[in-house]
Amino acid sequence: MNINLFIFIGIIFCFITMLSLIYFNGIIGVFLTFLIACLIYLPTIALNHANSNIISQIPVQEINNIEAKNNSDTFYNVTYTDTDENRKKVTVKEIAYDSDITYIEKTRKTYLFLYEDNYILHQQP
Repeated sequence: MNINLFIFIGIIFCFITMLSLIYFNGIIGVFLTFLIACLIYLPTIALNHANSNIISQIPVQEINNIEAKNNSDTFYNVTYTDTDENRKKVTVKEIAYDSDITYIEKTRKTYLFLYEDNYILHQQP
């Protein structure tokens, strides 16, 4: 659905809310106003910022150190030097030997205001 449709529906519900505040004095009018605002606002945000994945590549010049994170089999602390000669440390979820060049793939999964970053180290076989 188009976001403009939700704005139009929101304007209509604002008029309904004003009428409910006039008709229902006090706490019931405030409760109805809050309820209608939530019913309009949440679907608008959910459609505007739907479940999305943003994938980017971090170029790596050199891998300095790879060690298991807290004796884990699934997470690794990787210290690397990027192309700007900056030394950085990141926790990767997986090490894949499937590329001609070495890089770190960053995947950001977002839902509304929540996000999760996952890193995968791609190396030469």
